[in-house]
Amino acid sequence: MQATVPQFIDVEDRIIGPLTLKQFLYFVTAGALELVYWFFFDFSLFILVSIPTLAIAAAFAFFKINDRPFIYFVLAVIGYYFKPVVRVWHRRGSKLTARDIIAVSFLEEEEGAGPKKDLLKAHMKRGQLDHIERALETA
Repeated sequence: MQATVPQFIDVEDRIIGPLTLKQFLYFVTAGALELVYWFFFDFSLFILVSIPTLAIAAAFAFFKINDRPFIYFVLAVIGYYFKPVVRVWHRRGSKLTARDIIAVSFLEEEEGAGPKKDLLKAHMKRGQLDHIERALETA
């Protein structure tokens, strides 16, 4: 007996006409705000405030950035501004000696081209390579 494999599992179901449930709820929320605007503002201010509200609801419902819904972009922007950005590194332990430092060159010599100058050097303390490796693997 063969089992059927589901297809198109990443496509949301269309619930109300051509809209998904999320899209419909965005427009219902915008409609509720429009109703509040209608009762509290005069007509000119109602029009002035309702157009951006509907534009934002349409952006949340239909606009995608890198095939991801617009709400994820907005949440990422909010998270960027509210999370700390400055990272301070404090070295622990004693000072490094010349014996403890390893110079790592990232450029190799090409055949026949002669030696190239090292453009980038990284200095790592011996014994910390395992710690750096673990940090890179878990990042």
